[in-house]
Amino acid sequence: METRTLNPTLNKEDPITVEVDRALSKIVCLAGFAVVSAFGFSYFLLRYIENGDSGFFWLGAGSGIIFLSVFLLNVFFIKARWRANLIIFIEALGLLAGLYSQFSLSLFWGILAAALILIWAGEAGLAEIKNLLTVKFWRVGKRSLPKAILALSLVSGIAYYLNVAKSDWREPKNFLISEPTFEKIIKPTSPLLKKFFPAVDLESATGDVLRNLALDQVEKNPEFKILSQSQKKVIIEKLIEESEKQLGEATGIKLGREKRVGENLYYILLQKIVELPEKVQSVIPQAAAALIVLTILSVSWLIRWLATVMAWIIYEILLALGFAVLAMEGRSREIVLLK
Repeated sequence: METRTLNPTLNKEDPITVEVDRALSKIVCLAGFAVVSAFGFSYFLLRYIENGDSGFFWLGAGSGIIFLSVFLLNVFFIKARWRANLIIFIEALGLLAGLYSQFSLSLFWGILAAALILIWAGEAGLAEIKNLLTVKFWRVGKRSLPKAILALSLVSGIAYYLNVAKSDWREPKNFLISEPTFEKIIKPTSPLLKKFFPAVDLESATGDVLRNLALDQVEKNPEFKILSQSQKKVIIEKLIEESEKQLGEATGIKLGREKRVGENLYYILLQKIVELPEKVQSVIPQAAAALIVLTILSVSWLIRWLATVMAWIIYEILLALGFAVLAMEGRSREIVLLK
């Protein structure tokens, strides 16, 4: 294991104490990175919600990881809590700026709640640092980052809800989830579906799938083999029409043979939600926003791992470049012992 050379011990007699921030220009630099990444997270998040473009998703996710990494570094580097909390509120303004087109009183209160959660996260990380004799990124990150991830997930849920609430989400173009995103969600189920229904492929045209199912059905009948090609064609076409009619009656929409299976499934979902009672429909946007928050929290362990690794790499680089130093703090304190 690599051994680092530490700075001389700092104690209570030193003119410079460890609880005082030095190099304010460096703190401003770190704060700037945090604010820019916070803005990038909310800005690209909103673009993804509006357009469903996966490129915006990855840009938003990357900005979120960078923000969490810099946030964790600030827990270590910034000593004065009033200054750290002030930076958090400026970061919250960055989150708010990225969602400027959705500005409302609800958004304001949501961003304020996120800022308070981030302050809670910073305090939790600082409390852990004070209990440690050496710098341990994983332990501090484990205490601090889950709360910071909660703040970002709250912002994500609010951004999604406000975007849905401003338009008629029952319309296909404004639906709760875009068609490309829906197909990406159900795509992992394709292998399982093909295991039970080999003729079904989510990427195939619905007409081709119905034809394959009809062929599979008639080929199992020995009498089909003695029929002429024209007779076979007529029977297959009747089976396709019958299947199409049954699916239409069951789903309530007319399936387009030329449309892909995934595309038809999307419109079936839309139709079924629109047919729900009005009282149920009124809470669907809130439920969908809550589901987004829970989904992000369900993978918080992975997000925390990525952010901690990135923060540790940046930390090591900053030490190597002399941006920061590692010092041993000497303390003396009063204790009470039984005599």
